[in-house]
Amino acid sequence: MTIALDLGASQFRSMRRVEGRLVVRSTASIYAVLADSPAHRRLLDQAGIPFSLSEGDIVLLGKSAVESASLFRVSSRQLLPGGHVPASDPLGRQLISCLIEAVLPVAPAGKPICTVTLPSGTAPETRKSRADAEFLSRIVRLQGYEPSFVSAAHSLVLAELAAAAFTGIGFVFGASGCEAALVHRGQLLCCARTGFGGNMIDQRLRERGFVEPVSTNVEDESSTGIVDAITLQQFREAVVPSETASSASVEHVVAALLRQACENLVAAFDAELRRTPHATTLPQPVAIVCSGGLTATPGIAALIADVVGQCSLPLECSVPRVASAATRSVLRGLLISGELDSPREATRRSA
Repeated sequence: MTIALDLGASQFRSMRRVEGRLVVRSTASIYAVLADSPAHRRLLDQAGIPFSLSEGDIVLLGKSAVESASLFRVSSRQLLPGGHVPASDPLGRQLISCLIEAVLPVAPAGKPICTVTLPSGTAPETRKSRADAEFLSRIVRLQGYEPSFVSAAHSLVLAELAAAAFTGIGFVFGASGCEAALVHRGQLLCCARTGFGGNMIDQRLRERGFVEPVSTNVEDESSTGIVDAITLQQFREAVVPSETASSASVEHVVAALLRQACENLVAAFDAELRRTPHATTLPQPVAIVCSGGLTATPGIAALIADVVGQCSLPLECSVPRVASAATRSVLRGLLISGELDSPREATRRSA
């Protein structure tokens, strides 16, 4: 059995095949902390909301945090702030382990492959470049799998560009950052990442006073992912961006921030393309497919196309399109990657 595990800044999700069907498990990668009191416990029990206790605090995890944090006037927090496992948050690390175990069923015998993607980058060199990769690998191994890191943008190409022989460009516009990858016949040629994603846009909106925090006693209001993650995200997603609106309006500001996110990613990707041998020798025009939470924004496809056209990439590209099942594309690509790797892994082990 091969399984895909997408550890995102807003959700942890897994996908596997069971008797010919695709089975998905998901949970919000969010938590909230309340002061422990009889009143809080009573309210939670009456509402049927599950909670845990930790050193004098009540912890709401996943769906419970998403639905209940604002009711108790406390801030929701991301388990992977900035796209990384926090080094100085023992509680957060324990909760990460709990949620991974919730979406990753114990493997059958044989140590099958678990293809994993992480926010803020999962290139082949991930284990060397990310201090948190070994921590996450250990959790996956404890569930009985052998982890294999794959970038989200690479996975997107595998999921969406089978008709193009798994060749093309993937853009993923996520919460903790954005990724781009050039893939040829399923093999990653180059990739680029930026830290300017949905979280950064949300933080800029808060800094400009468009949305107020739900709580006035947040521990560290300057920390990414600590300040009312759900409130900020929901506010942004309700805005219809418009570059023609008044420059002081939230519609114009969101449009400008989205353009900045696109421009940053395309510029970084352009630099990588020019450093990659043979990148410009691929059959052209090259298809571009886009995914990630930000691609649900109205008008984003036209914005991406405009930015790509202005950047003059060293490749002739087709008009970018947004994946029709954007929330599942990366997961499906991860599963494809794992299934492609399984025969090679079996051969390597038997050799």
